[in-house]
Amino acid sequence: MRTIAFLISIVVAQQYDSLFVDNQWRTFWIYVPASYYNTTKEVPLILNLHGYTSNGWEQMFYSEMNQVADTAGFIVVYPEGTFDLTGNRYWNAGFSVYGANDTLFLNVLIDTLLQRYRIRKDAIFFCGMSNGGIMSYYMACFAARHIKAIGSVAGTPARSWFPCTPTKTIPLIHFHGTQDNRVPYQGNQRFYPVDSTLMEWENFLQCYNTYSTFIDSLNDSTAVEMTYWKCDSCATMVKAKIFNGGHTWPGASFYIGTTTKEIHASSELWNFFRCFISPSTIQRITLQQPYPTPSIQVNGETIQVCSLQPIRQLSLYAITGERIATYFNNHSCALIPAPPSPGFYLLKITYERFTIVRPLVFLSMP
Repeated sequence: MRTIAFLISIVVAQQYDSLFVDNQWRTFWIYVPASYYNTTKEVPLILNLHGYTSNGWEQMFYSEMNQVADTAGFIVVYPEGTFDLTGNRYWNAGFSVYGANDTLFLNVLIDTLLQRYRIRKDAIFFCGMSNGGIMSYYMACFAARHIKAIGSVAGTPARSWFPCTPTKTIPLIHFHGTQDNRVPYQGNQRFYPVDSTLMEWENFLQCYNTYSTFIDSLNDSTAVEMTYWKCDSCATMVKAKIFNGGHTWPGASFYIGTTTKEIHASSELWNFFRCFISPSTIQRITLQQPYPTPSIQVNGETIQVCSLQPIRQLSLYAITGERIATYFNNHSCALIPAPPSPGFYLLKITYERFTIVRPLVFLSMP
């Protein structure tokens, strides 16, 4: 028998948890950056909602927001929707009177997190991909009690309930590809067009002072036009129009369609949200700094990890959270023994200022 390792670029949360809400158990992933435990200050909270057929864990992997949280110091939570009749997870953003009460779940989740963690009540944000972006709009429209601002990636409101009139001012950042075939940029019978959505939000915000910047594509055809509605010290609304972009998360490492690399949605979301947190000196995340992309190779009985930045520590965990081994290091490459048996493991790579977690799937082969 021999063991083959499959490496998947997934950022994994520290904890998987659940709440009993509306007569059912509701689940979520939560990621708390290491910096949280080094201070007594309250920190911002971002709820990052997955798309239709996806789940919280995949949204962590796809959006790579944990890496931004490591540097910026906020808590990020990835809640999970319930299952529809076809067995796919979804958010009931006003789609069905028979579906789960997701506005209730998300508000109860926030109330619970406020009790468990040091979270700033004036710095709670929603964002999401596709159905998750639509749910973020729905929360802003009908359950805005906790919300400071929202972001949507490839998700526009449903025609059945939009336009709406939120109970308070909700800043907005929206990302959308012009070739999105799931939630079309031009809209359809079910979804509002992107430009019409933002026109309605512009009227709601009463902010009409706009300017645009154009980011030409370096490596592909997905140029980006950024439009800002700026009527105060912060831009109260931003539109990222991705030319030829598909139904994807800008900047994602994992390609599921035409994905632009000119911007990184998770970084842009934080840079937008942070402006509404006082003081506004909270750290801005730049696209170029970054996070190293480690090279991971399995050679027989060992795992070799190399990176452009020095690796401080490597730790191997079982999927249950049990630590199997830890090795300290301060070089660009490091070795750690391979897992003792086939299964699903987590490899934690610690740098000076942040941490990356990658799963390892080890299978026994004849």
